[in-house]
Amino acid sequence: MPATMNPPAQSLPYEHAVTCDCDRTFHLRLAFLVSFGDEPAHACVRCGRITCTDVLWTHVHHNTYDPIGRREYAITEETRAWLDLWPRVLRGNDFDDYAFLPATTRCTDVTDFQLQSARAFAASRSQPRGRRLREAGIPSTPPPASLLKQLKNYQILWELAQEFTPDCDMGLLLRNAKPSYHIASPLALDALLQRSDLPDVFAQAFLTLGDETASTVCALVKENPATLPLALPGLLAWLDQIVRRPGANLYDHRLLSLLDFLAVQKNAADQIVPALEAIKANVDLREYEFLRKLIETLRVLKNEPPSPVSRKAWFFN
Repeated sequence: MPATMNPPAQSLPYEHAVTCDCDRTFHLRLAFLVSFGDEPAHACVRCGRITCTDVLWTHVHHNTYDPIGRREYAITEETRAWLDLWPRVLRGNDFDDYAFLPATTRCTDVTDFQLQSARAFAASRSQPRGRRLREAGIPSTPPPASLLKQLKNYQILWELAQEFTPDCDMGLLLRNAKPSYHIASPLALDALLQRSDLPDVFAQAFLTLGDETASTVCALVKENPATLPLALPGLLAWLDQIVRRPGANLYDHRLLSLLDFLAVQKNAADQIVPALEAIKANVDLREYEFLRKLIETLRVLKNEPPSPVSRKAWFFN
């Protein structure tokens, strides 16, 4: 049988993800900020140790659970060596904001860690997330046969990195670029943004993605803001079409997210505001939640203060 890591598996506090005595500041996830379904492996960027754990949860209320600890599980030396080739993840300001430290990075103390982290963010902030991962380093060799099922997302990520290139089929990339596909999306978006036929990419997105159109197109622009002129006419036309659709439920998180996206595009306010004013004229007054969100979006784009908030219960208004 393959040799396994020593010491034997043990339980850990949730905040302490690596079985070493280093400060937990140095304990970083490998490759994934979030790896849905299974916990990512962690590495210490001070001593280099790698630990794989299952998270232990306690049931709080209905579908609410809190993490209460970790249980380490053993992996083979082949698996450990392969995992050690993946870059370490630095968490930024939100879910979509992260950078990487190359696998060989070591930090002598917290000050050194903060300095190297700041350099990593400064160097990669303008890059799509998939490119940040590629430039930080993806293993050149496939995963070992001994890779456990808890670590299957690393195999998926490695295989997608081989497949998703700018020459890949556009339809395949668009389907996998949906933000809800947390593993595939950054790599697919990066591959799309490197294509020479970007106008065709956006045109195809509006033709084929249906209800996922806006979220995917907005994701492309967030990865590369210079593509906004390619996206904006189609996004506004798509929103207008949805609003005019008979029986459409406009209180939909995809539409509300699109309005949030449009609200921060102040450099294009001259184009967005007239389009949203025209759309507002076609909104059924019964769609008051969507209408309220639309009005607040317009106020932001016009640099107006938010609407006054009534303290009176709605049934007295």
